[in-house]
Amino acid sequence: MRRRELEHIIRAAGAVAAVDAIAVVGSQAILRDAPGDSLPGGR
Repeated sequence: MRRRELEHIIRAAGAVAAVDAIAVVGSQAILRDAPGDSLPGGR
């Protein structure tokens, strides 16, 4: 999954839940692409 795909899912989840913020824990397990395509703070 690429960063932009995960961001889309997070935005959609926020819209469905009607909230402005969602905490994502362990995104590095989902994002298997190169570091430049992962979320900030990922290792």
